[in-house]
Amino acid sequence: VAIFQVFDEVRKDESARSRRFNVALDVAHPCAGIVAQAWEAIDAVLMQCIVDCGTMEVACKAVKYMVATMQKHARPLLPVLLQKLVACFHEAPHSCFLYLSATMVNVFGGSSEAADQAALDDVLVNFTQRLCADGGLLCNEENFSTMPDVVEDFFEFAARYCRYCPALILHRRPELMAGISTCGMKGLGCGHRQATRSLLDFYDRALALGVDERKYGAEAIAAQRPAIQGVFRPIGEQLVGKLLQGIAGGLPYDRCREAGVVLFSLRQCFATAGTCDADAWIFNALSALPAARYTNEKKQEYMAQLQVAGDAKAVKNVLQAIASTAG
Repeated sequence: VAIFQVFDEVRKDESARSRRFNVALDVAHPCAGIVAQAWEAIDAVLMQCIVDCGTMEVACKAVKYMVATMQKHARPLLPVLLQKLVACFHEAPHSCFLYLSATMVNVFGGSSEAADQAALDDVLVNFTQRLCADGGLLCNEENFSTMPDVVEDFFEFAARYCRYCPALILHRRPELMAGISTCGMKGLGCGHRQATRSLLDFYDRALALGVDERKYGAEAIAAQRPAIQGVFRPIGEQLVGKLLQGIAGGLPYDRCREAGVVLFSLRQCFATAGTCDADAWIFNALSALPAARYTNEKKQEYMAQLQVAGDAKAVKNVLQAIASTAG
């Protein structure tokens, strides 16, 4: 890890602090020889010490820095490494296999190479099936609390697809996007801060594909929004209900900011011609809040404030008011 960090970390001198150590693809990377010597041993550790979570963490950290350092120079390892991580995770579901895979998405997600896209597609399918399908590790709510590290790293992994290769997860594999989005709702009452933050960040990244014109451009949003609406329309009411139930008595108070971004993005995504389909979901969710703590007048006040909220910060303020009443 220390050797790879030498090349991956930002240079220490002031004049080059913002630059990384980059090597042209037609030039041999200086770490290539180190990788050639070390890979057999690293591979043996991954296979023989798999039950030891601490050892796996360090082994994956070494490979993570190796990939981050070599960037596209690590392409020969891409398919074999991702296949190995899937096999390892099936045998011992350590979260480090997920975060290492997320690093691969960072580096190769924007690649136009068919082989790269096929490798990333395969690992997305395998991890999603292992975790979110019927009988998967996250098929019940209890596991969101008992294995928060896996929750955190899986939804971070999925969020990387939204960020770096949205065409793959949104158009090529919309059923996986829908499955991950549906599965995630089981964890919105989980009290683990990092796990819920990762969950909400995934929803934020996914919904941004249908609303963030500044990032993707109007033309891309026009193409992506129907697909995002197709993912979230069937689960929208349940998602909003889970969010507000969590704010009223489950999610950590400081999650109001991330929940506010998600709720604001939902309203943007489903707003057309002066109306918003998401408002009906919000109204139903507010109506379901316990009458012992929230009067009808308060619920109506919250509804009115959410309908005129001009940004995610304004939504966050309303959610904080709901959370404060709950407390």
